[in-house]
Amino acid sequence: MTVVASAPGKVLITGGYLILERPNAGIVLSTNARFYAVVKPLYEEVKPESWAWQEGSLAINSLFLLQGLEIIVFGCNEFYSYRNQVESLGLPLTPDSLASLPPFFSITFNAEGSSNQDYKPEVSKTGLGSSAAMTTAVVGALPCYFGVVQLPSLQNNYLQSDNGSHNLDIVHIISQTAHCIAQGKIGSGFDVSSAVFGSQRYIQFPPELLSPVKGAVQGMLIEDVINDVLMMLESPCGGSICD
Repeated sequence: MTVVASAPGKVLITGGYLILERPNAGIVLSTNARFYAVVKPLYEEVKPESWAWQEGSLAINSLFLLQGLEIIVFGCNEFYSYRNQVESLGLPLTPDSLASLPPFFSITFNAEGSSNQDYKPEVSKTGLGSSAAMTTAVVGALPCYFGVVQLPSLQNNYLQSDNGSHNLDIVHIISQTAHCIAQGKIGSGFDVSSAVFGSQRYIQFPPELLSPVKGAVQGMLIEDVINDVLMMLESPCGGSICD
């Protein structure tokens, strides 16, 4: 079985830094630029003890081998600046030149130090929320693959049901937690919320709901962090991360 999940980028129209303080609201629009995560088995029979880790650099794909799963992550060209590539092809710096590049065009790497594992991609982002979209796509694809959640698709109206909204809430909670861990801080969360639910009027969730994230920065297991977040959401004095 192969599962493909995608999540859009974002543009914050109004709100700015004001949305960092509740109950200030902002207007965020989702974009047609998306990140995609493809999950499929590496083997017909997966052994529990089988695992590996590998990272590749084809286009902007990263290949992860985790407990017998192949996870391929790739994003639209709009998330990154390709000025250097357009100039190297001798093309003018115009929208038409950018559109002529192949979809999911490869990013370049720094020449210095590229022979070791300390190299970093030479990337200029366009501010469309690539990290949030990528995180949400992966978080959505994995539990969907294992049957934990059912995601809406173009072929159904599952999003309109209460159960569909509940499943997106689960993806949202885990995505917000994972993104905060990756960023090392609790941000406004509007980019992840837009990646899950699309365009919206956004008010930040109570930041204290994600306070267990600090434990992950100190080496706490991700499973324990998410469980602590869920426990805070279920407590009588808790709130909702999906308001």
